[in-house]
Amino acid sequence: MLAAVASASVSYAEEEAGPRTQAVFLIEGMTSAEACPPQVKKALEGAGVSGVTVDFETCLATVTFDPSKTTVSKILASLARKRKYRADLQGVETLYDVGIGTWALSTDRIAFSPGQPGKLNLTFTPKGGSISGLRIEWKSEAGVAVTPVDKGSDAVVSISTMFICEFVLPKDVTKSEMTSRVVLTYTGKDDAGQVAKARIELPGVIVMKPKK
Repeated sequence: MLAAVASASVSYAEEEAGPRTQAVFLIEGMTSAEACPPQVKKALEGAGVSGVTVDFETCLATVTFDPSKTTVSKILASLARKRKYRADLQGVETLYDVGIGTWALSTDRIAFSPGQPGKLNLTFTPKGGSISGLRIEWKSEAGVAVTPVDKGSDAVVSISTMFICEFVLPKDVTKSEMTSRVVLTYTGKDDAGQVAKARIELPGVIVMKPKK
C-alpha cells in the first residue's frame, strides 16, 4: 500500500498533520450505549490504525489508518473476531487540511469488481483562502488504467471544486485493495493575502468487493 507522503513549502499557517485516510463502517449488533462502543473501538484498533471513533446513535465507526500499514479488509477481519458485531463499509476517504482549505480524495463507489471502471474524485474546499495555478498528477499502481478528466486549472479556486480522474481496474485483480495517489502543486493565498507555493501528495484506496 502507499505511504502517506506529503510535503509543502508554504509560509502561511498550515496544519502539518499530513493526509489522513478514513474508513467509515456501519456497525450491527450494538445493544448497549455504555458497553458496546468501547468493545467495537478496541476490536478495530491495531497495527496501522491511528484513531477510532464509535457513535452508538448512528451505529457508525470511523477508523483513521495508514494504507501503507493495513487495509480495510484487515480492519474488518479484526472486528469479525468479535462475533457479536458485524461491519459494512460505507466509504473510504483521504483528507488533508492545509490551512487555507481541505483536500479530499475518494472513489465514486464503495467497492469495485475486477475490470470495472470508476472515478477518483478530488475535492478542494476553501476555508477563507484560495488556490491558483493548480497542476494535478494522477498515479496508480501497475495494472490500473487511468484517464485524467481534469489535470488542473489556471483559474482561481475559491469555492468548493471537484476534479476527476477515470480509471479501469484490471480483470485479474487478486488483491483486496488497489492504490492510487495524487500529486498536487499550486499557489495558495490565505485570507490575510499571504501567497506561497505548495506541493502535497495524497494516497488513495480503491476497495475491491469481497469474493463470494
